[in-house]
Amino acid sequence: MKLKLRLRPEHGALQRVLVHTGRRGFEPVSLTARPDGDAMSVELEVRGARDITLLARTLERLYEVTSVDVVDDQELRACCNGGSK
Repeated sequence: MKLKLRLRPEHGALQRVLVHTGRRGFEPVSLTARPDGDAMSVELEVRGARDITLLARTLERLYEVTSVDVVDDQELRACCNGGSK
């Protein structure tokens, strides 16, 4: 399960995202962060038994988070492989 986030360049923003991720029962698997103009683009892959939309809604409430998109790997594979899974 993967999330794409945009963060304001606030001190501790990435740390707060990771703390809330753990509190919601998800384990970070990989993280990529890079500057993107006046913000930071983050791709966060997580593992967990709960619905990822719960995590997305929690992260959207953080002041530093300007956007959250859930990326479904199965949907991407279906799209990019001509509809076959």
